[in-house]
Amino acid sequence: MFKKRVRAGRPLLGADLKLSFKCFGVSLGLMALIYLCIGVPFFGNSVLVLDLNGQYVYFFEALHNIIYDRDASLLYSFSRAMGGEFMGIFAYYLASPFSFLVALLPSAIITESLYVMILLKVGLAGATMGWYLQKTYPGKERNVLFFSAMYALCAWSLTYGNNVMWLDTFLLFPLVIRGADLLLSGKNWLFYTPILGLTLLTHFYMGYMVCLFLILYFFYFHLFRRGEEEYNPTGRKAHFLRSGLSFAGCSLLAVALAAVILLPAVYSLTLGKNTFTDPTYEFSFKLTFLDIIYKLFPFSVDTVRREGLPYLYCGTVALVGAFLFFASKKVRIREKFGAGVFLLTLCLCFSLSVVDIWWHGGQEPNWLNYRYSFMFSFMLLLYGYRGFGEIESASTRKLVTVPCIMGLFLVVLQAFGYGKNYEYTKENFPQSFDYNLFFYFFGFLLLGAVVALLLYFKKNSEDGGNKRKAQKALCFLVFGEILLSGVMSQVGLAYDVGFCGRASYVDFMKQVKPAVEAIQEKDESFYRMDKTFHRQPADAMALNMRSLSVTTSTLNKKTLQFTDRMGYAGGSYWSEYLGGNPVSDMLLDVKYILTKDRTYEDFYERVYTDEENGIYGYRNPYALSLGYAVDEELLSVDLEESFSPMVRMNELTAAMTGDRQIQCFRPVALGEGEASGLSVGHPANHRSYTNQNEKNPGMLTFTFTAESDSLTYLYFPTDYPRDCTLFLDGEEWGEAMGNDSDCILTLGRFEPGSTHTIALQPRNQKFYLRTNQTYLWTLDEEALKSAYTVLSQGNWKILPDFKEDRLEGTVTVPEGCTLLFTSVPYEEGWVVTVDGREVQPVLTERTVQNEKTGEEKTEQTACLDALVAFRITPGVHSVRLEYKPASVFYGGLISLLAVAVLFLMAVLDYGILRPLRRKKRSEKEAPPAVPEGDASESAEPADPTDHAPVEKSVNERPETDKTAGRKKTEAKRGKSPSGKKGKGRR
Repeated sequence: MFKKRVRAGRPLLGADLKLSFKCFGVSLGLMALIYLCIGVPFFGNSVLVLDLNGQYVYFFEALHNIIYDRDASLLYSFSRAMGGEFMGIFAYYLASPFSFLVALLPSAIITESLYVMILLKVGLAGATMGWYLQKTYPGKERNVLFFSAMYALCAWSLTYGNNVMWLDTFLLFPLVIRGADLLLSGKNWLFYTPILGLTLLTHFYMGYMVCLFLILYFFYFHLFRRGEEEYNPTGRKAHFLRSGLSFAGCSLLAVALAAVILLPAVYSLTLGKNTFTDPTYEFSFKLTFLDIIYKLFPFSVDTVRREGLPYLYCGTVALVGAFLFFASKKVRIREKFGAGVFLLTLCLCFSLSVVDIWWHGGQEPNWLNYRYSFMFSFMLLLYGYRGFGEIESASTRKLVTVPCIMGLFLVVLQAFGYGKNYEYTKENFPQSFDYNLFFYFFGFLLLGAVVALLLYFKKNSEDGGNKRKAQKALCFLVFGEILLSGVMSQVGLAYDVGFCGRASYVDFMKQVKPAVEAIQEKDESFYRMDKTFHRQPADAMALNMRSLSVTTSTLNKKTLQFTDRMGYAGGSYWSEYLGGNPVSDMLLDVKYILTKDRTYEDFYERVYTDEENGIYGYRNPYALSLGYAVDEELLSVDLEESFSPMVRMNELTAAMTGDRQIQCFRPVALGEGEASGLSVGHPANHRSYTNQNEKNPGMLTFTFTAESDSLTYLYFPTDYPRDCTLFLDGEEWGEAMGNDSDCILTLGRFEPGSTHTIALQPRNQKFYLRTNQTYLWTLDEEALKSAYTVLSQGNWKILPDFKEDRLEGTVTVPEGCTLLFTSVPYEEGWVVTVDGREVQPVLTERTVQNEKTGEEKTEQTACLDALVAFRITPGVHSVRLEYKPASVFYGGLISLLAVAVLFLMAVLDYGILRPLRRKKRSEKEAPPAVPEGDASESAEPADPTDHAPVEKSVNERPETDKTAGRKKTEAKRGKSPSGKKGKGRR
């Protein structure tokens, strides 16, 4: 079945590519079978899971819109939380060349496009691993196919592969290591530099982890691989120093090649991602030795949540091969010791909390822990491949002893209850199902099968017929284990977080897109549009509408804080248009609203109706432009001074109009409320309510009398939001202070003079309310209309030929107004010109206090700490806003210079210096001229074995021409090939 063998020392490019294609096909086919076993892409199933379902699919749609929509821009997007730079999203999620494959295909088949992209990336991971193995340690084709497939479908790939942008780093990693080997040995620097640059370019975050690994690999190479034929084949002096300088220089050049992505990514991180978590830099052990051993075996169930362990499993045969590697006599003691140290070092990185945080860029990961654990799998597979290559020459005692040792580990794991005692298995498997027994049964079963097959294979290694049967059985075992463990990993992932069907995404888009497109066809001006129903917060990026909603890791912290202060739902990395109201809609240019109820019927104008899907579109007649002239008093407003969004909006409208009499919200007295079945506490500035009886939840009840039939709004200020059930007049109304309900709640209209009750019931035993606050408000519609009348006089009329990163129009500034306010989130890239002259956005100084240390510092902040505003004089003006991020310009410039430097270095080295060195070496090594008469006497007899293929062990490096030349030179000088002096012939 597997007859071919890679010939050592023979550069057969065609054979290499052919074997790589086989590795690609095997890995892709196995991944397709795994998906098929869970019903993907058939039966309405899809690959949408976790963040691929919640975020990434929308970003691919956004890239599709950028390609096909003339208004869209790669630099900036108003589809994300009021607006924000897009290069950070592109750098983190879309920089892979495969992204354009998905984006260019029709949106209607995006789930199928993602499925194909994952298959291609997994297949290429197998191809690159196969290419690396055959280039570095040439061995049997059978082994290359086995171990390339085990890499492509290791536990990390199968579980974290739904983070599709990480797969690029995964598939490029073997090429990076091959390039590092060539660079550190002094043979070739040109392969390493562009490959590392491409790795950083496709995903800067995972590329950063690869760079950390390369630093470890540099010392591993020089400390533990010294003495190998490939360590210093050219015999250059000061090898360590020169190798280190080459490593540093080429790595820096690779970073420069990727600067066009890295600089915008770094800028994006400064907007808030680097403050996403507040890690504690205290050394502690997160894992035990047995935790890591447990994760090396198949079916070691785990979770992608914060308590999850590293995904290390990559195959039982890989474990057996790794043990044989350390037991092999053909592997030098120094190298075995180095391999053990390297693997233990990676284990310590997993275990030490501070070191693990450094690996993740100084931030604790939000789920999906140990994102670099595939590097451990790679090294384990490399050692396993080399050990497995000695299978035919290994003694029977070794083949029996190794699985016995592994079985002993299983017995120890069972004794300590590993797998059974994890919270994940307790929560996701019924008590009647003993997952512990399932794990150990299959663990011992696989070990037994591997031992039996290896013994049978060794016994019949010379018998052609039986050997082929053994090979087929071994093939069935390896690929069968990959398939079974892959299916189990997907089932476990479904239990853990759940897959979403194709219809949940495609049908939603089919329902909502016609509504968005119908409104956009009627009104082609610049405005924001939002909706009160959501599949995910990032819907707007796929629907191509300018929105206040988003979810992304490349967040703008200031913008999310602003939307939170305005009463919208949101969190540390997301915001949603929940909590919208006529006042905030007016101020923030929300002109159209899609909803599935008719609460807007008596205030907004309906412009779209879809009775079949229950979707209605409304136009806000009081929506202001993206920018409008206001009183400069706005700069004195500090949104942090109050805790209620209604109070803040009253402050904003009064300051903008310069009229303190304009108050759009009117307070309604509620009192402290009556607590029943709740104990009341008094923490700082709050009142806490705790259930006295867990089985019978208590309730906090407020009573109010409606003074008018105006729209009534409810908001509970608190620093500690806890989910509660809200009751209105004794009937369950919905949620309050929860994940999606910690926002302004619209209660509707009430008959004047009628009395009503509002009640809160805790869902988690306890909730908090800030004291001395007004919770209930009504809308003063006349005040709203007055504010609109004043502010609309200074509307900025944006021309219809706008782009997302370039807005231009005219504005008539009324007398008394000296500030043009925009609801554009402030970023350093915005360039503002008024009548052709550049003006600077207004920045004000304020003192902020560090929450941890208490230290105070002065910083410059934008208008309302979040938005672009600039001074302007009364009269008619032409105003232009253009987004020109310096990070993109300088990053592109650095990348272009790096490409030029790389090209010149390659021409100089490979076109001039190397040919000169070869010429000098050939002249120096050329034998002296022999007289014509003596030619026949001096001729050496031909060696009949010169062209015979020589099969070598994978642990024996092929001898290069340079190595052979060096050995001959040493022999002439009286040295043995090992470097010791020998006795010269006399």
